Amino acid sequence: MAALLSKRVDATVQSYPEIFQARKLGMNVLADIGDFGFYTNTSNIVTRSYLQQNRAAVKGFIKGQIEGMHYVKTNKEGSLKILKKHLQVTDAEAVEGTYEFFAKRLPRSPRTEPEGIKNILVSIDAGDKNPADFIDMSLIDEIEREGFIKKLYGN
Repeated sequence: MAALLSKRVDATVQSYPEIFQARKLGMNVLADIGDFGFYTNTSNIVTRSYLQQNRAAVKGFIKGQIEGMHYVKTNKEGSLKILKKHLQVTDAEAVEGTYEFFAKRLPRSPRTEPEGIKNILVSIDAGDKNPADFIDMSLIDEIEREGFIKKLYGN
């Protein structure tokens, strides 16, 4: 943001809350990666051996993550307080814009989409690889089968 403001660069990649702040300053968003299809940028990553040896711990971690996602989706006021504290942003509109951006895109489950992995593989000239070779959704499948997510959301 500093480089944009000082005109040392003409464009850059930004995230929220910086995008919101840039718009307030009259800057234009040239593209939103969300408009280009799935592109996995965050995932829980462990080795296969770690998962085998620590399956219960990883499952507990994922359940905690799902509870956190539920909190964001169902407790706007609490989420705004947390964002304001950790983003260290005083602009209430920027914090609210950040919340709105992420809350509406946040799924109920941290499931990695194969299409997102495929897009990454294509971008690194490995499009011939099968995304399924890089994904293990068995714990999330198990958590969903057990009704954990349905209990949180009540449906």
